[in-house]
Amino acid sequence: MAEGGEAAAGADEGEEKKGRSCTEVTLDFFACMGRGAVATGSAVKWTTRYACYPLKEGVVKCYDRTADHMTPYLKKETAMMVPEFSVGLASDSQFPRASADR
Repeated sequence: MAEGGEAAAGADEGEEKKGRSCTEVTLDFFACMGRGAVATGSAVKWTTRYACYPLKEGVVKCYDRTADHMTPYLKKETAMMVPEFSVGLASDSQFPRASADR
């Protein structure tokens, strides 16, 4: 009798339920849509980064030029024809350096 029971249980496993097939198809569909959405989002992100970089650099350069023009006192260079002073030891005329021919 045990053999007959196993045969009957094996027959149930071989048959596929219609609801099970529909569920698997639906889950496969949503998985495919999800993978497609993730791939599309990744591609849009990559394209946006590389397409917007030149635009961003142009905006930053424009801002820097405008800031330099509006605030010339913040430049790190000296103006032309302005004497420069430095603090140091004695001048070279008081203490001549040893020449190479000595």
